[in-house]
Amino acid sequence: MARYVLVAFDDNAQAEEFVNALTIKGGAFFLGKDNRMKDVDITKTFVRGLWMKPTQLCECPPGPRRNYVRGAKWGAYVCTICAKSHPGWAEGQHLYTSLGKNLLPVSPQAPEWRGTGVVNHVFDEGLKNWVHMVTGVPFDPQKAFRERKDYHAKDSRPGV
Repeated sequence: MARYVLVAFDDNAQAEEFVNALTIKGGAFFLGKDNRMKDVDITKTFVRGLWMKPTQLCECPPGPRRNYVRGAKWGAYVCTICAKSHPGWAEGQHLYTSLGKNLLPVSPQAPEWRGTGVVNHVFDEGLKNWVHMVTGVPFDPQKAFRERKDYHAKDSRPGV
C-alpha cells in the first residue's frame, strides 16, 4: 500500500525549502530505523501539494449569520463575516478527516480524530476515561450532550 505524508510547517521559507529538497536527488536525508542515514528516492517520491496553514482564526460568536465559504486566495474555508478560518480547520479537525483516517497515533501535535473515541481526547488507562488533550479534564458525556443541545437551541433562534 502507498502512503501520503502530510508535514506541517509554521515557517513558509522552511516549508518551501523542504519541498525543493525533495525534488533534488540526494536533497533529503533522514535517519532510518537502523540508525543509518538514508535519502529519499526521488524516482518513487514526489511532492503532491502545498497548502496554506491558517494563522488568523475566526472568533465570531455562533449564529445563523455565520457561515463558511471557500476563500478566493488560498481556497481555505473562511467565515463570511470576518473572512478568517475556523479554528477547527487550522487545528486539523476538519481537513484531515477528509483525507481518510490518519494512520499515526493521536498526539498533542496531531490531535485530529481517528474515527474512534472522543474528538480532542486521549484514553487514560488509569482513569478508564477519555481525557481532553489540552485541559486534562475527563470527558463527561452528559455535560457534552447538554452543551451541544443548548448550543443548537440558541443557534436556531431568529436574530441570534
